[in-house]
Amino acid sequence: MKYDFEVELPDNWESRWGEAEAAAKKYDILLNREGDRIEVRGQSPIGTIAADILIDENNTAHVKITKKPMVVPKSLIESEVRKALNKLRE
Repeated sequence: MKYDFEVELPDNWESRWGEAEAAAKKYDILLNREGDRIEVRGQSPIGTIAADILIDENNTAHVKITKKPMVVPKSLIESEVRKALNKLRE
């Protein structure tokens, strides 16, 4: 699978996962984590957005945007996902 972008995560990202889930819920975004794979699903005002994330042994999140409204650029979704994942670094 070709990924759209990558984000480096901190070594302690797993211990802070609850924070990411809580933040996502505020925006009605579902995060489904199974080991090193995460499914992201949500609704925007103009349609469904979805992404699959694979986290490798170096704590790099490889993100593939799998669904988006046609009029929403991938760069906008990337920006929002990066912001969310970077909160794990704070």
